[in-house]
Amino acid sequence: MPPHSAAEPSRQCKVAVIGAGAAGLVAARELRREGHDVVLLEQQGQLGGTWIYTDEVDGDLLGRDASRRRVHSSMYQGLTTNLPREIMGFADFPFSTAAMAGSSIDARRYPCSEEVLRYLQAFAQHYHLTELIRFNCQVQSVQHAPAAPAAPAAAAAAGPPDSSTAADIPWKRWEVQWQQLPAATSPASSSNPPSPAAAVAAAADGSMYTELFDAVLVCNGHYSEPKLPQLPGAEGWPGLLMHSHNYRSAERFKGQHVAVLGASFSGQDVARLVAQQAACVYLCAREWTTQQQLDAGRGGAAANIQRRGMITQLNAAGGAEFAVGQAVPQLDAVICCTGYNYSFPFLDLQALGLSTAQQHVAPLFQHMFVPGQGPGLAFIGLPWRVVPFPMFELQAKLCGRVLSGRASLPPAAEMAAWVQQHDKLLAAEGRPPSQSHYLDYKQLEYHAWLASIWCLEWCDGVFCQRLLRETSPPPGAGQFILAQHALAHPRLWRHFLDDKAKPVNPLPPRWPDLKDDRGRAVWLNSYEVTDDARGALRNLVEAGAIQPANMVVIE
Repeated sequence: MPPHSAAEPSRQCKVAVIGAGAAGLVAARELRREGHDVVLLEQQGQLGGTWIYTDEVDGDLLGRDASRRRVHSSMYQGLTTNLPREIMGFADFPFSTAAMAGSSIDARRYPCSEEVLRYLQAFAQHYHLTELIRFNCQVQSVQHAPAAPAAPAAAAAAGPPDSSTAADIPWKRWEVQWQQLPAATSPASSSNPPSPAAAVAAAADGSMYTELFDAVLVCNGHYSEPKLPQLPGAEGWPGLLMHSHNYRSAERFKGQHVAVLGASFSGQDVARLVAQQAACVYLCAREWTTQQQLDAGRGGAAANIQRRGMITQLNAAGGAEFAVGQAVPQLDAVICCTGYNYSFPFLDLQALGLSTAQQHVAPLFQHMFVPGQGPGLAFIGLPWRVVPFPMFELQAKLCGRVLSGRASLPPAAEMAAWVQQHDKLLAAEGRPPSQSHYLDYKQLEYHAWLASIWCLEWCDGVFCQRLLRETSPPPGAGQFILAQHALAHPRLWRHFLDDKAKPVNPLPPRWPDLKDDRGRAVWLNSYEVTDDARGALRNLVEAGAIQPANMVVIE
């Protein structure tokens, strides 16, 4: 049963959005559209979040030292998106060269990270979001405000207490403390300075501010705090240990023997790039438990990439042993592409009844809200293995309407019951708690739920419609787009294809003579598309209306 939705907003809130990356930017836009007063707090000197490339790395390359100097971005040279740009953009601001108004530098379907950053910059410019951002502001704490906060002397002299709403807020308000960092890297002074009513205290390392907000949206990302594997013998091993968070380029590995731990998207990408410089790369994964699985990786594009199981021992002589596969007598470096932990150093998780101990944020209703805390605290962007930007947008729309009173969340008891049921389903599927925010094809159901709260008729076929609108294919291409996305996202589009597809074991290439824009053969991995869709595709290609370079394939 969808929660209540009202036609008109009943309140205007002052909202702090932590982070000016993709999630924070679209959150700011949706909140302002809903009539809220928005402040974006960004610790870096520019917007873009994790999409900002920098040569700088953490003080500890592996990420074990809690007191290390930290760098937010995990971007590296040579990174391109693993999603096509047609489905990466926000609903009414497509990720197209036309929408970017001359700022595009890479028109490919799978563009470089700089192109994504420029898209976010164009988005912020188009919707005048930069004026909402306070750059170089590092949030130190977010906690419940006292029941009846007294205005400090400086604020009293300046005028009445800082407030953006005359309506009562039916939840606890929030006190946000943040530090103004040196502005050397800031592109310009923020046009949204601290309000006169903010309580300010001098500090040796920069000004500290405390400000009152009706709500806080946490949009700080989750690709900055390395998750590390067990590495027996690492303390006495003489080689280089690093996490992929601090990998920037392959040049430093020229002629070396390198182990890359983790064979998901980033692991395979880093291994491929390092192999262009290294003598040999050992790509290691937990799921490779037999020699047959190791042998299956031979003969790939990079002849100097070998498969191994995970490292079981590093020794003082510089060698390494693996769970599966021959030991290596001399290894120069280990790059851990083993993912990231959720980290919110500005939150007192225990006081909020939250935990990240099992590599997810719990308990959260629908990956966003803390049962019992109301809508005044929300997390945007926690789910993974998703198409992120459209999900951020839907989550942000929900937050805006719940805060304004146009929609409402279920009672705390119902939210807690949802969390318990979610945990039971996860266990029944044999999945660990660390996969609590893993959505994959379930993101379509999640999108539908988000939209139902604010009474939007949502269909993920919008991705299909967006391709049709932007690529202007000839009549009859709708079936081609359907086939195209079945190829690209066989599980993601399962619900969309339920009446037209049947599950099958991996099939051989249907069209081995067709290549995508990276020269890869087109595969139909998990679902067989209808004969009509296949025929439409074949006819369009043979007629020259659709070029092989237009194929969307994600491996």
